[in-house]
Amino acid sequence: MPMTHTTETLPAIDNVDPEIANDLGYDQVDPLDEPPGEEPFQRKLQRYKLRILRRLLSHAAGEQALSEIVAAKGACVLVVLPREWTEQYEAGISWLLHPDRTQDDIAKLTANARYYSSSRLIKDDQETVDRIAETIEQAARNGRVAFKVHKGTIDEVPSYLKAIFRYQLVLTPFIPDVLEDVLEDLTGSEKPSGLGWPDLKYVTPDHIAMAAATAADPWEISDFLRAAGEAGEKRFRELIEDLLRSRRRGAKAGPEPIYPTLRLETLHGMDEARAWAEDLIEDLTAYKAGDLPWSQVDRGALVHGQPGVGKTIFAQALAGSAGLPLILGSVMRWQSAGKGYLGDCLQAMRACFQQAIDHAPSILFIDEVDGFVDRDSLNGNGHEYWRQVTNALLELLYGVEGREGVVVVGACNNPAKVDPAIIRSGRLDRSVEIPLPDTEALKGILRYHLGNELDGENLTPIARMSQGSTGADVERWVRGARRRARKEKRPVAIEDLRAETGPVLPDYVLKNREVTAVHEIGHAILYELAWPGIVEEVRLLDRPVNGAWGWTKLKTKVPMMTRDDVEMNLVCLLGGRAAEVLFLGEQMSGSGLGGHSDLGRAAIAAALGEIEFDEKHRFVHLACASPEMISERLTRDGRLHELVQEKLIVAMETAQRDLQMCSEQFQVLEKTLLDLGRLDGANFVVLTNSSPERALHTRVPC
Repeated sequence: MPMTHTTETLPAIDNVDPEIANDLGYDQVDPLDEPPGEEPFQRKLQRYKLRILRRLLSHAAGEQALSEIVAAKGACVLVVLPREWTEQYEAGISWLLHPDRTQDDIAKLTANARYYSSSRLIKDDQETVDRIAETIEQAARNGRVAFKVHKGTIDEVPSYLKAIFRYQLVLTPFIPDVLEDVLEDLTGSEKPSGLGWPDLKYVTPDHIAMAAATAADPWEISDFLRAAGEAGEKRFRELIEDLLRSRRRGAKAGPEPIYPTLRLETLHGMDEARAWAEDLIEDLTAYKAGDLPWSQVDRGALVHGQPGVGKTIFAQALAGSAGLPLILGSVMRWQSAGKGYLGDCLQAMRACFQQAIDHAPSILFIDEVDGFVDRDSLNGNGHEYWRQVTNALLELLYGVEGREGVVVVGACNNPAKVDPAIIRSGRLDRSVEIPLPDTEALKGILRYHLGNELDGENLTPIARMSQGSTGADVERWVRGARRRARKEKRPVAIEDLRAETGPVLPDYVLKNREVTAVHEIGHAILYELAWPGIVEEVRLLDRPVNGAWGWTKLKTKVPMMTRDDVEMNLVCLLGGRAAEVLFLGEQMSGSGLGGHSDLGRAAIAAALGEIEFDEKHRFVHLACASPEMISERLTRDGRLHELVQEKLIVAMETAQRDLQMCSEQFQVLEKTLLDLGRLDGANFVVLTNSSPERALHTRVPC
């Protein structure tokens, strides 16, 4: 809203504390009016500046009288000041918008000013929205006007933030008409004819107040304003240079904490992570109350999962539910600090930890922890750089100075790449996985992002057809669905979502689900019979992820310490192929193609078993060979190839025999998996314990 000329006269302020008014030398009702007696120069200067600001705000208010804004307790106002005005005006604006605070000394109105305002540029993020909403709410409770000061232009403010502020008072650099109106208000006289003004871009209310307070005739200040404008331009350039320098040094001060509003109860498909977070919040509450020592609180955790599953969202929800500040860091943030030299990176890292300590209790979230790779695997020119960076992180995670009150949550995609020292006890010693969301979780995420849209629609079919997708995918689909509806100027329809997720042929999906269910149940039953309690979950997908339509997940790695363990693992690896032959009558493609297939892994495992238990020392030269070398050797070493083939034939026959003995349990599990799309380990413990005999405990003959 541009400034427009108005002759509005504000009503007198009628609730001035008489004692304070006398102390300030005011005998009149409005403390901004000229007092009848002598007035100290600094008091006069302050009064002029406030009157100039009031006149400018009245100009910016346009048809909406400023007095109405002041009277609207709880109103929210955005005040935009020219970036060229290098001085701060929050205190003066605060006083003008809160005339009932005149019991404070006008010259000391900085107290609480920033509570209602901030001179920082408005950022397009949730943090800003949350803080503004909180400020408006508190201001309304206190019967005050909430306002925010922005240095720059109104175009820099995001449109959704503009909508929050009912009143937008935009002040622009002085132009002659506005300056003349201001001086007329100060002097009570009209402009003499023939007066002209220099360039006023860098002239501020402070300059005009000083000129009017010192000039014999306030209208004769052209030379003063010309000199003030030149000095103001120089000062403005110096401030811009300081700003650029401070940005380059910004990492030294550490990142500002944020205060998320997201809560754990809004998350879906993160049962393990939520359970840990809820226990942690309970411990932190006891710690803050002095009922639990810091040594008994989890001080760090590594959250891992595929890209897009919501690791960052989880950290925000943890901080939001705990009511703690969240400080963000990552190896890339720290490395990009300054010029990227080692010293800059280490300084940024320490500043980030120090910020977390200064705001303790707090949550420090470190993304991309797998960027700190195992130091023993480093080589090349950057070896020493990364070794020192990792050492610095280790020191900060568990240093002699300590970090009481700071919970460090690291996030990565592949925990196997992280330096082992980072995840040892006392550092990020708790491992928490965030899996891909299942059908129910996807449905919940869809409903969260849709809000009240598509209320009453059945989202289960879309969720089932979207298995293998992430929370980030869901957010993208909803955004795309809204875009489709927006283009056609109508509400979002379920067809918009289907168009974003992509159609899949039902017959094709049904066939793949049935085949995958048979295959995965074959694996799971044999693993459960071999090592009771090892199965964590079995899952079906309605679309492939990395070529797989489902998987069997184990709670821990298969133990292979004896020859029997190796033989049982071969049987389990071939369980899917055996189930296909046994219950479908034929073997399907997929489990025998490539080194990562079931057959490929079984062949490597059989070969390694022959080498490890080679009593005749026929393969001594392969004792230190990698799986890749073994795979190559199998294609050229006829003797090893023949021994491995015999092992696989015996394992395949044993797998079919054992599954046949469990056929009744197999059919129950298969049907349950097809109905639910997912089974956890409890299903297998209950059903396989009902089997009259545990076939694999008879061991596979050598």
